[in-house]
This record gives sequence, C-alpha cells and structure tokens, in this order.
Amino acid sequence: MLPLVLLTTACGGVPEVQGDLLQVMTFNIRWPAPTDGPNQWRFRRDAMAEYLLEADPQLAALQEVADEQLAFLAADGEPLRWAPPANVLMRSARDVAWIDTTTVALPGGDYPRAAVLVAFEWRGRRGTFVAAHLNGGPDALAQVELLLARLAGWPRPWIVAGDFNAFTQPEDRCPVLDRYRVVLCNRAADRLRAAGFVDAWAAVHGEAPGSTGTGFEPPEDRWWPPFDARIDWIMATPEAVPVAVEIDDPLTPADRPLSDHRPVRAWFRLPGPAPTARSPGT
Repeated sequence: MLPLVLLTTACGGVPEVQGDLLQVMTFNIRWPAPTDGPNQWRFRRDAMAEYLLEADPQLAALQEVADEQLAFLAADGEPLRWAPPANVLMRSARDVAWIDTTTVALPGGDYPRAAVLVAFEWRGRRGTFVAAHLNGGPDALAQVELLLARLAGWPRPWIVAGDFNAFTQPEDRCPVLDRYRVVLCNRAADRLRAAGFVDAWAAVHGEAPGSTGTGFEPPEDRWWPPFDARIDWIMATPEAVPVAVEIDDPLTPADRPLSDHRPVRAWFRLPGPAPTARSPGT
C-alpha cells in the first residue's frame, strides 16, 4: 500500500478511548470517471484502500462504487452488500454481525438511487444502519419517506449515513446562491429531524460550519463556501449518542484528495445490551 496523508476537521477530536464506541462512516468515493485526469481511480485506489483500513469503521456507507472499485475493495475480505445500479456499498468490520439486510430502490431523479439497510449486532448491542445516496431537489423528500416507512419494525437505534446532496440553508437562501439552488432547497435532513433523528455533527460541534466537498482540489486551493456546506451526513435516533464527529481530508501521496467528497466519521455510544435473564432463586 502507498503512504497516506490524513487531515481532519474536528473541534472535539477523536475520542481517545474508542473500545465501547461504535464508529460509522459515510464516504462518496467518486466513480472511476475516465475524464478525471490525475484524479482517476487508478491513481487513488491504493490510498483509498489504505485510508479505509486505517480508519477502520465498524460500519461504512460508500457511494458511487462501480464494479471495478467493488472488486478492488472486496479484496480485504470485509462483509459487503452492494446495491447496483445505484452503486451504494455497505461495508462492515468482522466484529459486526448482520442479523438482516435489504436493499431499497429510491424513487425519482435522473440517476438511480438506493439505500442498504442492515440490522446489526455489535458487542451485545443491536441497531439498524442505513447506507444511502439521495437526490438533490424535491425527490429527496419522497426518498426519505420511503426509508422511514421501510425502517418501521427494524431494531433501534437507527443510524442513517450517506450523501444527501443537501446543505442546511433555509429556503430564502436558495435564490441568493443560484449555484447551489437544488441542494440548498433539499429538505431531506429536516424530514429526518422531524422523525426524531439527530444530526451527529451539530450535536457535537453546534453551529460550527463543516464542508464535505473537495472539487479534487488540495485544501489550500479549495473554495470554502461561506455557510455550512456539508452534503454528506450521519444522523441517528436519540438512543445512539454521538460522542465525536470528524470530517477527514485524506490525500494521496501526490497530495490529491481521495475523492471529490470528504469522508465523515462519527463515534456513537449505543444503549447497553439487555440484562441476562437470571434463573429463579438466583
């Protein structure tokens, strides 16, 4: 593997003791577009594999994973579930047991979208992890409504991670920043909040802005929007308490970003396992 440069944006930092915290990740790894020049997949793939190995999340939602990327990333032997043609990949560590899993095709939009649901057990604790890739614009609401309907009956807490194609700006900002009109008007995160989900980044960092796009530019050359520019999200129901959240900025040895998105990682404290039933008289 090639050496990896890893920068982070995290006001609270990564918890020093992670043994009892579930780490989840979302990362749009960018499909292998032949027009990407120096950012083509063949220049990124070794550093990408090294980053995922180093980060070592228990559960990861990866988007835009094409066939050749799947074959490369599957070489490490971690459990995977892939949702073509939407190219969403659910990846987990070996210490996570899968109780049930399904793929949900999401409606609307010019591109196929999907989500992968996995009911999991980790260290005696259960929950459901959703790896998703949503559309920008009005289709997102219908996609979230379908996800919420499908989650009914699955074990809680529910953790949804993915590329939402959505910023957090209010409706009246849409005409001001025409370049981002579609994503600014996206209400997917608001609908999840209304359903009781908590934005992990905001829970840990408050109103501190974050940005998860790179444009394949190194950090010093990047245009940073003057607002909270996260389009990659991790949200969870209140039973899962976010302890730390960071937005990484991994670079290749050539100082190029691994993707046009930045990965987001969150560490959750989950509800404890149910007490073991005792025999009468003990």
